[in-house]
Amino acid sequence: MAVPKKKVARSYGRTRHSAYKQKTQKKILDKISLTTCENCGAKRQTHTACAECGYYKKREVLKKKKAEVTKIQA
Repeated sequence: MAVPKKKVARSYGRTRHSAYKQKTQKKILDKISLTTCENCGAKRQTHTACAECGYYKKREVLKKKKAEVTKIQA
């Protein structure tokens, strides 16, 4: 079993963990691509239904109340 030669300071370990977290979050944000919805023009993630109007590929996938949709567009 490996044994450390010297004690590792708490700040060094926490710095290492925070740097790793920042790097992984950046990778995730770089992979997300946004497009505009063909129906309402809102920004949405690719290959997903629009959260604003509920449409995907020019057809309604999610049922939304019409009052909500008109309020958002106005």
